Amino acid sequence: MRKTHAESQEIAAFRRYLEGHGLRLTNDRWAIVKEIFATHNHFSMDDLFIALRLKGKRISKTTLYRNLPLMQQSGLIRRVPGDSLNGRFEHVLGHPHHDHLICMSCGREIEFTCNMIEQAQEAACRRYGFEPVHHRLGIWGYCHDCCQKKSDGRRVKRKQRVERS
Repeated sequence: MRKTHAESQEIAAFRRYLEGHGLRLTNDRWAIVKEIFATHNHFSMDDLFIALRLKGKRISKTTLYRNLPLMQQSGLIRRVPGDSLNGRFEHVLGHPHHDHLICMSCGREIEFTCNMIEQAQEAACRRYGFEPVHHRLGIWGYCHDCCQKKSDGRRVKRKQRVERS
C-alpha cells in the first residue's frame, strides 16, 4: 500500500513502527487501524471482527489475533484492565492518559483522570528509584446504577418480610 498525501496520524505511526521492525503496512493492517480509530469506545476482538465484516472487509480472526499485539507494541492501542477472557482494547494515540472504574455487575467502564493519583505514583517511583515505562489502573466495584438496584432490591425484600410477619 502506498503512502497517500492524507495519511492519518495513526496510520503514519503504525507504518513507522512496522518499517522499523521489517514489516509492511498491508491492506488488512490498514483496514484494522482505520476501524479501530473510527470508534471511540472500548472494543473486543469480536467487536472489531464484526465491524470489519459489516464494512465488507474479509479479515480473519487469525489476522486480528496476529496484528493486535503489534498495535499494542507500537503504542496505538492498549488492553483495558478487566476480567474479560478475550480482553477489551482502546486506542491511546492522541488521547490523554486515564484510568478505569469497572462495574462487576453490568460491565460498565468509566474512564477518569486524577492528578493526585498520578502524583502519588510519580512520588512512589522517585522514592524507590524506579523508572516507569507505563502503568494502568483499574478499580473494580459496582457503579451507581447497580448499587441503586441492589439497594432497591434489599428494600423490597425487607418490606416483603415485614408484611409476612
